[in-house]
Amino acid sequence: MLLAREGGEDIGFAYLTYRPTPYGDGPLVQLEELYVRPALRDEGVGAALLGRALDDAVAVGAVELDINVDAVDIDTRRFYERWGFSCVDPGTGDLMLCYIREL
Repeated sequence: MLLAREGGEDIGFAYLTYRPTPYGDGPLVQLEELYVRPALRDEGVGAALLGRALDDAVAVGAVELDINVDAVDIDTRRFYERWGFSCVDPGTGDLMLCYIREL
């Protein structure tokens, strides 16, 4: 977990998981959660955390960094798109979907 701190207080975090993948030599990294205290959003905290997450993924030789975002969360989707993330398969141009089943 990556923490953002200000004045001795935690103000945000990025939670990453790593798993092996048959698609490359390095792991697949999943950004499970990126959270910034609401009063501190739009001040660069999330961008700093995402930058650190990307640096960490590169440092471990990750194949890719995946993020799931709700379709209706337009602001969050724009944030990740500014960082070069896409919901389109770069090889085919097909829309990528995440399927979920509660257990």
